[in-house]
Amino acid sequence: MARDVQVKGDSNTASFDLAWKDVRADANVQFTPAAAPEPPVMPQWWTDFLDRLGEALRPVADGLVAGWPVIRILLLLLLAAGVLTLIWVILAPYVEQWSRRKPAAADEIWQPAEEEARELLAEAEALAAIGQFDQAVRLLLRRSIADIKNTARTCSDHPARRARSGVLTACRMRRARCSR
Repeated sequence: MARDVQVKGDSNTASFDLAWKDVRADANVQFTPAAAPEPPVMPQWWTDFLDRLGEALRPVADGLVAGWPVIRILLLLLLAAGVLTLIWVILAPYVEQWSRRKPAAADEIWQPAEEEARELLAEAEALAAIGQFDQAVRLLLRRSIADIKNTARTCSDHPARRARSGVLTACRMRRARCSR
């Protein structure tokens, strides 16, 4: 419609005001608010039911209003219990794992048995007394290496040792596959 006005009229008559008036005059475009439809009439039985329900629940509502300070505290305590339960459910596996862990043992310093050490030193001193110093040193070294090997065997269940052996086994298997 407005396009027709602009096309038909010259530049003086085809103004915005004329186009606006044409649009407002068009009956196909609604500019006034439509009347709201009447709400449906409620059946009498429904209004009676709601009135009876309201009268039956009035004491409950009055009790809630009167007891609200106490109810509010109980609800807050219930909320706090729920939050603490949620925290416990989340953290329980970690607490259990922490309680089952073994305390870190201080690095134990290995010492040979006193009698064995005295016998070894006595043998080494006997060899040194007759002038066989190199034999005495060899005896001490051999026994020390044997003690280290025995100690390493008893500590084979240490996690770091197992991890290294697993890595070494994987490397050996990879080398074996590559060499084929």
